[in-house]
Amino acid sequence: MKYYDYHCHSNISFDGRTPIAEICASVIKAGGSGVTFTEHIECAQDFPHGGLLDWQQYHSEIEQARKMFPDFSVGMGVEAGWQPLMQPQTEAAVKAGNYDFVLGSLHYIDDLPIYNGAFSEGKTLKQAYSEYFAVLLAAVSEMVDFDVLAHIDLIRRDEQLPKVDFIYNDYADYLDPLLKQLIERGKGLEVNTGGWRCGCYEPHPAPEILRRYRKLGGEIITCGSDSHVPRSLFYRIKDAYGLIEEAGFKYISLFEHRQLKQVPFK
Repeated sequence: MKYYDYHCHSNISFDGRTPIAEICASVIKAGGSGVTFTEHIECAQDFPHGGLLDWQQYHSEIEQARKMFPDFSVGMGVEAGWQPLMQPQTEAAVKAGNYDFVLGSLHYIDDLPIYNGAFSEGKTLKQAYSEYFAVLLAAVSEMVDFDVLAHIDLIRRDEQLPKVDFIYNDYADYLDPLLKQLIERGKGLEVNTGGWRCGCYEPHPAPEILRRYRKLGGEIITCGSDSHVPRSLFYRIKDAYGLIEEAGFKYISLFEHRQLKQVPFK
């Protein structure tokens, strides 16, 4: 079995720390067959940390890594964050990049980060989760150019909310139409091992979400570490592959030049 890390950030991203070539070498050492970089495009008004990539530098470093590691798969992707007032700029940046793979994601609601308590302040867990999934459903409806939805239940990383077992039926009114929309549009779902690192005791999505996506007919599934620093590279990717297979998936999904390739587990 070959294992691929399909969500990784190098120092090309504003919040990454490690050069592309070093990441490739580390993933090879860990037993990986490939890594697809998903550097941030986070267009927002007056947002000091995001913005557009230096595409030429990114492309140059990817090409150098491909030459250095010819037997290792190096994908050039982006993680496009949904910002309602800046979607035209985001979509234009995605189209201009000639990428292999595009993750769609939601990190901010009303300019408040979802993961550090800013968005959930003053809300109960049920309120915060419900509002998050409602916004995510609306966001995905407006996202046009993406292949796979990243960390669908990112709200579970919130540092200020209690860590509890996820009950799908509590949020099915949002999640069922969201998952059905992904399937109908030919978009995929990712298994993100960052949940294990961030106190969720399981990856994103919660197993109930993953099983429901498969039961509804979902087949496009990628797996990534969401790494920003060396210690989290390729983190528990093999464990996550096992969970994906246990949920009933027969294939792991890979992308090249935005074209889907389904690779069987066995």
